[in-house]
Amino acid sequence: YYAPYFIFIMVYCTQGLLWVFDTIVAFFHEKPPWTHYLPLLLIVSILVYWASGISARPRQPFKPYKDIGIWLNQYTEQTTQIAMVEIGIIGWYSNRPIIDILGLISPLNARFIGERKFEEWLKHYSPDLILIHDPPWPHEVGAVNALAAGRFEPDPRFGFQNYRLLRRTPTAQQP
Repeated sequence: YYAPYFIFIMVYCTQGLLWVFDTIVAFFHEKPPWTHYLPLLLIVSILVYWASGISARPRQPFKPYKDIGIWLNQYTEQTTQIAMVEIGIIGWYSNRPIIDILGLISPLNARFIGERKFEEWLKHYSPDLILIHDPPWPHEVGAVNALAAGRFEPDPRFGFQNYRLLRRTPTAQQP
């Protein structure tokens, strides 16, 4: 998700270093021959230092997502369809059919997101469960409205802070 930001940071840092270098050279009114390599040396040094710091950090899954995925795997049937906006880690550990509210693996939803119709997906999909954030994210408004309309209810067994699991009510009408 963040790769473009890293590229922009490198480009703008390079531009900034070149501006500082040109300002210093203009101050001294002459450019010694070795100064042609100074900006390149600075940029490479910064990138090596930065990259060594990133690669030294151990990478682990975001713990709440992993724990939620394991919980869903243990407390739901294998055929339970779960809708959510953060599908990766939870989907992996839950090993359940996932409906992606944002549309990465549910392409119809991507169109709805692009049209800013955040509730439309629930007219086309019928999840058994919906995982939302607490407080809900803007893209989860369809789930919040389905909860208010009585189509879904909170699952009382689900006890993860900052998240809510909504279970389709037995009397809920299919879309």
